[in-house]
Amino acid sequence: MRWLGLLVVLGLCSPGVLAHDIQYRVQAGQALVVELDFPYGDPPIYESYEVFRPEESVAFQVGRTDGLGRVTLVPDRPGDWRLRVTTDDGHGLELTLAVDAQAQLEEVHGPGLPRLAAVLAGVGYLLGLGGLLLFWRHRHRAGS
Repeated sequence: MRWLGLLVVLGLCSPGVLAHDIQYRVQAGQALVVELDFPYGDPPIYESYEVFRPEESVAFQVGRTDGLGRVTLVPDRPGDWRLRVTTDDGHGLELTLAVDAQAQLEEVHGPGLPRLAAVLAGVGYLLGLGGLLLFWRHRHRAGS
């Protein structure tokens, strides 16, 4: 019976027992976390994204946002990192994250104001075309 116990102990100490182990390390404070939200407040959960290194066209990281609509990135070099998020229903976002040599975020460039300006310009064009149409109709009726 003592031999059986000794064999079990020796078996557990053999390198083959560790063959199915998974190693891990946890490093805090080195990641950029981008939190995303739709305009109506809900986060885009499990949506596709791609991250591109500075001046590269092949994706460095691909995946899906987490259950809270976040993308986590650990930059390995300074420069402008691009994040592209696309949803199945056609929404999308592209951000540029400027990262310094210590992998710290310096600046974020995104659609923000330019998107609002484009919407306002579109409304202005429609109002202007409507005004021209009314002017033309009024002038056409007055000439008859």
